[in-house]
Amino acid sequence: MTPPSRRVLNRALLQRQFLLERTGQPPMNVIRHLVALQAQEPNWPYLGLWSRIRGFTHAHLTALLNERQVVRSGLLRSTQHLAAADDFRRLRPLLQPVLDRTANSAYFRRNGNNILLGHADRSRIIDDDDRKQVMPGRALVRPTILIDGFVRGTWSFTGDDIRLAPFRPLAAADREAVEKEAHRMLPFVAYRGAAQP
Repeated sequence: MTPPSRRVLNRALLQRQFLLERTGQPPMNVIRHLVALQAQEPNWPYLGLWSRIRGFTHAHLTALLNERQVVRSGLLRSTQHLAAADDFRRLRPLLQPVLDRTANSAYFRRNGNNILLGHADRSRIIDDDDRKQVMPGRALVRPTILIDGFVRGTWSFTGDDIRLAPFRPLAAADREAVEKEAHRMLPFVAYRGAAQP
């Protein structure tokens, strides 16, 4: 039997993570499917769901938090994650011994990326040379740009703008698509509680 190609593994990973195309499923279903979302920074679960769900707004997740249907707490890899409350009640006791062992270790603040951190074989989504630019050390993980299912750069939010840092020059069509998506994402990451457009 021929092993699946890198592209087939990449597509399976993205499909399983709802990153091949946005889903119409409600946020709670997506959170349960993923088990947990990286939440080191308070806005990251919002962005993680926005990246996966068509028409997602801040209000969708805020309602789940206010109704205590989801929990943000130390969970996987001893970092902050968002999980469904009933899943959290089942998972936390299983993970508590690991959390206890790391309670006295140094704490590093991360911009986590589930798709990169959650898999030992990251070659399905990123080249080893590029990985050093996303994970430069000191437990830092930079937010990434995906093009055709592979990490092709990083991005940062500067307060009122999104800065794109592709690893190599992008084809004109890819550059235009990434800039358009950044423009759509800007009001979402800049959200400070005001009414959304």
